[in-house]
Amino acid sequence: MIKHLFRFAILVLFVAGFNSCANKQDEPNLTQDLSQDIQQKIANLGFNPENAFAADGGYIVEGDIFLTDAELNSGWDGLTLRAGDAEQYRTTNLVTGTPRTIVVTTSGSNITTALSTAINDAIARYNAENLSLTFVRGGSSGGGNINIRVVNTNQYIATAGFPSGGNPYGEIKYAKTYNNYSNGFMTTVIAHEMGHCIGFRHTD
Repeated sequence: MIKHLFRFAILVLFVAGFNSCANKQDEPNLTQDLSQDIQQKIANLGFNPENAFAADGGYIVEGDIFLTDAELNSGWDGLTLRAGDAEQYRTTNLVTGTPRTIVVTTSGSNITTALSTAINDAIARYNAENLSLTFVRGGSSGGGNINIRVVNTNQYIATAGFPSGGNPYGEIKYAKTYNNYSNGFMTTVIAHEMGHCIGFRHTD
């Protein structure tokens, strides 16, 4: 599995320069709204606390990665950096039980035709890599291993978390403002967040 993930890292690397999914231009530095204790806990997990902010009952770090209070306080080492051959970082928590099929679903009424196509294209990008994970599109009533939901927010473009208990992170939140952008933009953002769901971190 790890060998395949590192191979796939090459595909994901182009996302590293694609900061629009992680950072918006001219955003104020939000870090000052967090206590020094929270900032230190974020840093202790190997994340950059700059521009981290509280959202959705946890914290968004590095623009699009969701961390819960429990993760910050547990001392869990599943978020420890592991550097790949192509400078693609991953967590130590990965999806297990491979080969395995990951079902990607959507929920809510704001999934546009354009976004739906981008989700299919992101799935196709992963499947073209012959990983030990196969991604398939499920229905529009949620319930998949990874569910994509459009939300009303100006805080981020999209966000996701990391695997837990051998399972992928269960949800990608995608900002409604961006659900009619170009196919290349939306496919890249969805693929990027799917990468977090199976254990990829950002590059160095």
